[in-house]
Amino acid sequence: MLYDIKGLGRMLVLGAALTVTACGGGGDDEAAAGAGDSAVAGSATMGGDTSMTGGSMGSTTGAAPADAALSDANIFSMIGMSNAAEIGTSKAVQGKVADASVKTFAADMVKDHTAMQGEADKLATKLNVTPQAPPQADAMQKMTDSVTTALKSATGAELDRQYMTFQVQAHQSTLDNLQRFETQAQNAELKALIQKAIPKVQGHLQRAQEIQGKLGGAA
Repeated sequence: MLYDIKGLGRMLVLGAALTVTACGGGGDDEAAAGAGDSAVAGSATMGGDTSMTGGSMGSTTGAAPADAALSDANIFSMIGMSNAAEIGTSKAVQGKVADASVKTFAADMVKDHTAMQGEADKLATKLNVTPQAPPQADAMQKMTDSVTTALKSATGAELDRQYMTFQVQAHQSTLDNLQRFETQAQNAELKALIQKAIPKVQGHLQRAQEIQGKLGGAA
């Protein structure tokens, strides 16, 4: 079955936007739309690998130099937005996906990212840090909402493939961001939280890639 390319494109834009924000780059809706057009073009030939993450997505972010660091408050906000996107999109497909491994993965994403966010919230409270959303937060939220809407409109095997494609892209972007945040974080406890999260996200990414490969990637 063919992908809903329009919906898939919106999913890939989210990954690009996460990378833009992590680098401190300034993005607006027009720039995001440009990234989405490129991502849609590339999605037609994307298989079960993640080469697109460092390829067409990486080349369309318009990101600022990597030394444009975010503040700890920005990092807490970015972590929260990433976890919320994972939880929200995974809840959106629960009870709808067809493949057993996809069902298990979605349930684990809700459980794991809820736990990860709980740790982040606890630390932010301890440090008396109020998460501060970067300028791109509104656009990122709109993109997350678009992804969720696209997933809600898909069914069966098509939904399985679209959800897992998003999971590969989102977790690769999240991993890239966390590795960048690890060098940018000023507080030692926040840095330790990030270091703890990195192997968890790496594990999620590996699982997502394996499931995507089993499903056959994009049609």
